[in-house]
Amino acid sequence: MSDTLERMMRDVGQPPLDHPTSPDPTSSGHASSGDVVAPASTADEPLPVDGDTPPAPNPTSDHAPSPEDAPSPETTPFPDGEPCSGDGPSPAGPFPVFPYSPDGQIPADLNVEWETTSGFALVEGISDQSKLIGWAEAQRLKDIAALYAVGEMHPLPPPPAAQARAGRRGREIAALTREDLTAHEVAARLCLSDYAARRLVRLALALTTRFPGTLAALSVGRLDLRRAEIIEEHAGPLAEDHYQTSLATHGSPEEAGRAAARIAGMVEALVLGKATTQTPDQLHPAVRRVVHRLDPDFADRQVKRDLKGRQVAG
Repeated sequence: MSDTLERMMRDVGQPPLDHPTSPDPTSSGHASSGDVVAPASTADEPLPVDGDTPPAPNPTSDHAPSPEDAPSPETTPFPDGEPCSGDGPSPAGPFPVFPYSPDGQIPADLNVEWETTSGFALVEGISDQSKLIGWAEAQRLKDIAALYAVGEMHPLPPPPAAQARAGRRGREIAALTREDLTAHEVAARLCLSDYAARRLVRLALALTTRFPGTLAALSVGRLDLRRAEIIEEHAGPLAEDHYQTSLATHGSPEEAGRAAARIAGMVEALVLGKATTQTPDQLHPAVRRVVHRLDPDFADRQVKRDLKGRQVAG
């Protein structure tokens, strides 16, 4: 056993693995000094006679602990608290309580690896890790969009009997949508609020259909998820406005979808070049300016639509 692991096990209150407790010479079953001591035996191990080879020690006896019986570091399957619904221990096993180094190995000195690494190398490592996070976020958005499209997310209509009972009370049971079911599944598995899950689903649908350039920049690490959200937050309503306008004019969902993707692509062409070097606080006004530049009347249409929606709701 390495000195490091032995020291760490001693810190968590566990005896070393390769130092079994010595038997007490004064305990019962042992002869006093000067007497001949016979080997310990069990009912299955007869004592040897003269000329016989003594039997090998029983690996399950008290004198030779087996590796399975050896103590191990204290573990807990959920070091940060109780798991959320649907979670369980890691497939690789429970999480040890002692810290690991970035490569998953226990270092000889927990501080030596970072003390001997230059600040430049650490900053570059952080940048590389951020790019990897962006790629993972993009993959998650693609998977959420794929989940939205599977057959299991097709909602069933409300039962006619239940709808009839609600109608007699002057009410109506609203039908569920694919977005409702997808958001519910995401919220349940990721332990998110309904609001957070819906935002994630809407972002996934927007980036995989209308903002492919933003999704590609996220995949290669040029954008993080927050900047992608900002672009969709300001340009998404513009794309939806063009979708609804085209749908009302031509009546074709396919043509409306192309109109929405076209205006979204124009926003991306003017925004993505600088977005990678802008902070979120700088990106917000930059995207708003581009939206106003491309469609100066959009803000007025949006205000009128919002006012009309409030009057209908009132």
